[in-house]
Amino acid sequence: MGGESRHELLLWVNEVIGAEIEKVEDVCTGVVFCQILEAVHGDVQTTRLRLNSKHEYEWVQNFKVLQAGLDRHQIRKEMPVQRLVKKKPQECIEFLQWFKKYWDENAAETGEDSSKRVPGPAAPRATKKARVQKDENEENNLRPGEPEEKTSKKLLEMKMLIDSLEKERDFYFNKLREIEMLTMHPEDKKDEETLLEKIKKVMYATEDGFVVPSKT
Repeated sequence: MGGESRHELLLWVNEVIGAEIEKVEDVCTGVVFCQILEAVHGDVQTTRLRLNSKHEYEWVQNFKVLQAGLDRHQIRKEMPVQRLVKKKPQECIEFLQWFKKYWDENAAETGEDSSKRVPGPAAPRATKKARVQKDENEENNLRPGEPEEKTSKKLLEMKMLIDSLEKERDFYFNKLREIEMLTMHPEDKKDEETLLEKIKKVMYATEDGFVVPSKT
């Protein structure tokens, strides 16, 4: 499993399925995972997906479609469905990391344009050459005000990415600051074991909604 951060995973997912997912927790419906698997193998029963579902019991059905797709290719991967549909950040990130690794190892072997396979508004984008041509055609047919809308949208995406990076930077900077303060206390220096435990506590502490990327 890779160690991609949440913003790296979001960039990858949005590129693969052509979506605009803003939070890793949004994969809780199971649709994204089915679309990724469909983009690799092309035989997921996507017609059974509940694309615009809002309830957990519907998301569980989507994960059953995913499980059937994994079983079809004899892929053994435990799915923490109940925690995924509860939007648990840790499970969402780790499951995305696993799919990113699977994609990297298998997507290139298919050599097919997956954009024709995946249904719904979040279908994968076309190949780079086709996408460039499509963008050029769209630019030639823009309605008044569309250039500004597209620019504003891109600026908003960049701002979200910057905010995410700044939050991550501050998170680790504060850890370093806390560790520095601990090492400045003479009484702690005398008891190395206690000091080490305090440092570990700071290192492994997480903020609400922030998940440290997996090491494996």
